[in-house]
Order: sequence, then C-alpha cells, then structure tokens
Amino acid sequence: MSGPADQSAVTGPDIGRLRHDLRTPVNAILGYSEMLIEDAPERAAVLDPALLAARAILAIIETTLSPAASS
Repeated sequence: MSGPADQSAVTGPDIGRLRHDLRTPVNAILGYSEMLIEDAPERAAVLDPALLAARAILAIIETTLSPAASS
C-alpha cells in the first residue's frame, strides 16, 4: 500500500533523471509525428491524435515532475 511517504522517496536528482527518461521518448513521438505531417500533410488527421496525446503527456510530466512540484 503506497501513501504520501512513498512519494518523498524520489529525490531531486532522481526526479530530474526520471523527467529526462520520460520526456525523451515522448519528444521522439512528437518529432516523428511532426516530420511525418510535414512530409504527408494529407495524413495529418491520422497523426493529430498522437501529437495531442504526446503534448498532453509532456504537460503531465512537466507539472508532476517539475522542480517546483518536488519541493
């Protein structure tokens, strides 16, 4: 059973590493989606959900694992 005490087990350097490790693949999804849309704009409707989801995930990572949130 996890509780508030378990959240403090992740320290500043660990949060930074975790944030980086989570952002890297999400940024790759964003980058590849944007490149594909540039190369084939007619397929944008298919790729837009991936772009929107990746942006939402990045926002969650930033707000949840920001230095301000961890203090």
